[in-house]
Amino acid sequence: IVATTQPRPFAKVMGVEAYHSKGFIARFALALPRSIQGARKQRRAGVSAEARSDYQTLLGGLLERPIPAVPTKLRLSEDAFQVFAACGAEADREITTNRDASFGAWIGKLRGLAARLAGILHVSDPKNHALDAISGETMARAVEVSRYLSAHARVAYEHAERAALDEDPRRLLRWIRDSHRLQFTHA
Repeated sequence: IVATTQPRPFAKVMGVEAYHSKGFIARFALALPRSIQGARKQRRAGVSAEARSDYQTLLGGLLERPIPAVPTKLRLSEDAFQVFAACGAEADREITTNRDASFGAWIGKLRGLAARLAGILHVSDPKNHALDAISGETMARAVEVSRYLSAHARVAYEHAERAALDEDPRRLLRWIRDSHRLQFTHA
């Protein structure tokens, strides 16, 4: 699941403990694109004819491809396995050096994300339709995308943590204002 969300709504979801217990939140690939609000170009060149043609060719090829009665089992070539193993080692190092348990859980799912991305990239490439082995090049592309998503997830989790810390004082202030209290105990 890929989610692009604003930090505050994500922080509210992060505050629900039940979402963490089964790794639900950790299964989301997050993207936090830089805001262009206030700096948007009102007139853009648009998509090039070459990019449009490539996209139509790729999409057309995928739609024309028959769905097999028995799903094809993909496997990793030796090169792909080496790239995948290095990705796993990198994720393990990240987990041991990270202090945020929620982000650590997300990193723990990074290997699976990279493998699924490799599968998607493999079946999306028309030259691979007859091949059942994911190449090292395809796995390297998947790992690169997973690193990109990891950087975004780190920022999302940091924003969520800060927003959660900010929420308690805000809740207390709302309680004071809403109850019109002038005095109250420390508790």
